[in-house]
Amino acid sequence: DELEKSVKHFEVLLSKHLSKFK
Repeated sequence: DELEKSVKHFEVLLSKHLSKFK
């Protein structure tokens, strides 16, 4: 399901983004 994929993708991006700030 496309929404599921985009949510997963967003979570990955968000976690990468947050890890830069730690």
